[in-house]
Amino acid sequence: MPNPMTNTIFTNLPGVELTVKDVASELAHMWSEIAESEGSEFRASQLNLILHFGLNVSDSEAQRHFDAAIAFAQRYPSRIIVLCPTHKLTGADGMVRSKLFSQCYLGPSLREACCCEALILNYEAADFAYLVNQVSVWLEGDLPTYHWFCQVPAKRIKEHYLDFLRLVQKVVINRSLEDSDLLMVPWPEHCRCVDLANARTLPIRQALGQFLSRFPISDLSQGLVNIRVSHCPAFNGEAMALLDWQRQCLGMDSSESSNSCQFTLLEIPDNCSEVALRIDWLYDNKHFLVMAMGENNGTACLAYDFGAGKDHATLQVACLPLDRALSEALFFSGAAI
Repeated sequence: MPNPMTNTIFTNLPGVELTVKDVASELAHMWSEIAESEGSEFRASQLNLILHFGLNVSDSEAQRHFDAAIAFAQRYPSRIIVLCPTHKLTGADGMVRSKLFSQCYLGPSLREACCCEALILNYEAADFAYLVNQVSVWLEGDLPTYHWFCQVPAKRIKEHYLDFLRLVQKVVINRSLEDSDLLMVPWPEHCRCVDLANARTLPIRQALGQFLSRFPISDLSQGLVNIRVSHCPAFNGEAMALLDWQRQCLGMDSSESSNSCQFTLLEIPDNCSEVALRIDWLYDNKHFLVMAMGENNGTACLAYDFGAGKDHATLQVACLPLDRALSEALFFSGAAI
């Protein structure tokens, strides 16, 4: 685990360091120069995205999330604000430091360009009041705002950030990375909390659901006594999401005492390349279903018997990458948790 006393996320993220008061004017100047030189406007922000790191996020994890936010902004032009806390700033005038990152990308046709921007703020964790004020200044007005938490403790959110979240349409978390306490945060009434781990399972849910739709529900449920989802540690949230989805699809509520089917999560050793997720349907007869997939191989292997004999199939499927999962969670079927 990184040492929060020597947090280096801000230093390692790309961008040009500026004084906080100069960021907005430099950004306006930059876009006016681009518009003049190119003869057209390549920037038309659709939303504000706040990427908020906790003190214990590693540099590599922060870079992975930052890259995902930039990839997301190439499809959905956004003002990205990145919040990087530290216990004590060194070599800074005042209580904060800031960076400006901008880059333009050519589209698939080579005739289209998309320009992305990220405003990065390094602040002392104790100075949350200034943080809220500064973020409010940096937001683009009249656009929806989404807040993506990455390992920010639930206790800190409840104590310091709930009032600020009243400006936010959705909060994004990832159950595979976060402490379970985050699921108990009393989010503002209008602010939905969506789960990236659930959004990442969309291709699995679509492919498995389409496959199972070939069979009568009576064949699938007769004699079913246990649905077990096994997972390597990195896929804990995805496993929980898949278990909940199967329970809902089969119309089974685990809180009902009359329900004879159990739903089980099982963590397996950290070898995601071979088996990241595995689903087992266990019956009190000869029926069975097994689905297993690795982290990056793009396929899931199925073996099953629902009464017509043993058979197998291969599904071309993988979890969504972070940037695609973010768009799924924000704009499409991302369910509130």
